[in-house]
Amino acid sequence: MSATLLPSFLYRGYRVTSFSTSEEQDTEIGQQLEITAEEALVNAGIIFEKGTDWLPFAIIDRELITGQNTASTKIVAKIFISALNRMYK
Repeated sequence: MSATLLPSFLYRGYRVTSFSTSEEQDTEIGQQLEITAEEALVNAGIIFEKGTDWLPFAIIDRELITGQNTASTKIVAKIFISALNRMYK
């Protein structure tokens, strides 16, 4: 699906991850989506990166921490806690 870039998206140019198009297509609801999270993020000017489907994968870019899927919960939490510890040392 084609869409125009949002004029002033706060995170444009950031590296992020989220559920990938291939992971979305593996789900029942993914077959019904008009646009996937990956496509929407790219359309918003995000630099989208993905790891192996269904395995933990996280990205840190400046203040933004993102995880690819539910398998990424622990690694995102560890990164978040580590970032908080650095901020409040």
